[in-house]
Amino acid sequence: MISLRQARQQRSWSAAHVIHLMLMLPLLAPHASGQSQPATPRLSFDTASVHETKPGSEEQNSNVPLGPGNVYSPTGGLLVIHNYPLMGLISFAYRMTTGQQSTFADMAPAWVRDTRYSIVARTEKTDVTKDELRLMMRSLLAQRFAMAVHYESRLTPVFAAQLVKPGQPGPRLRPHPADGCSRAIPKEPADGATAAAETIDGGFPAICGGLLMMSSSTPTHFHIGARDVSIVSITSAMASWGDLAKPVVDQTGLAGNYDFAMEFTPKRPDPAPGAPAPPSEGAEPNFLYALRTQLGIKLEAQKQPVEVLLLDRIERLSEN
Repeated sequence: MISLRQARQQRSWSAAHVIHLMLMLPLLAPHASGQSQPATPRLSFDTASVHETKPGSEEQNSNVPLGPGNVYSPTGGLLVIHNYPLMGLISFAYRMTTGQQSTFADMAPAWVRDTRYSIVARTEKTDVTKDELRLMMRSLLAQRFAMAVHYESRLTPVFAAQLVKPGQPGPRLRPHPADGCSRAIPKEPADGATAAAETIDGGFPAICGGLLMMSSSTPTHFHIGARDVSIVSITSAMASWGDLAKPVVDQTGLAGNYDFAMEFTPKRPDPAPGAPAPPSEGAEPNFLYALRTQLGIKLEAQKQPVEVLLLDRIERLSEN
């Protein structure tokens, strides 16, 4: 899975790369505790070819963003994925949060995290939705990798996201207005120039349904945002944005979908042994400071029951 930690090692991204990177970050909250998972319909691709990718192949790509966001341009029923680790495919199929990915990866064999695969799959349902593609991917994982999973509630250390002032979101967090906005993937510039996601008045992203990286005021800052996403989705993604050691659960009391944008200085990776310390970034905002002052949210350490996805069985790829 691509993370902000990897992103901060690079300064510029093409539009497609920026959007793909940010959509890989969690935009779905943990399942409500104490609730069994609802039955889901069994959907399958009509045809599917799955092959292990040889080491040294080119970078990973997909014609559908494989993160948990809702940004999606219909492909006529075709799904093409190249050079993705199996863990990334599982995360897409089950729309995992950061915490669920960590728990699942820890219990899975190393080859699930390391071995990469390419897939060409098609469904005759030309108007297939992204969520239906997830269900089809679940069936494909069961068929080709004999994968079986179940959910379990566990008492887990978490951060509870709460409003600093009850009932009052910060200046960069607003209820989503009743306006129309596209969820389609924007096209990369024809000249290959690097670009961040477009914004609208107020600095919010122009596209709805997914987390995007936008132009920041300085090269050392990250400027991220989303439109028309649930507050639960926003809070559950915070663990990845802030490199937090615990998952984040929503206790803001806010309902409905929201727009947000925030700019902050990300944590720097630790220097290699013997290497000089990186230069100071100067004044705030670090992530927690930006969270309080821009979104009006604070984090409180607690223990809460959280639904985690557990692995029962998985095998190496079977023949196509």
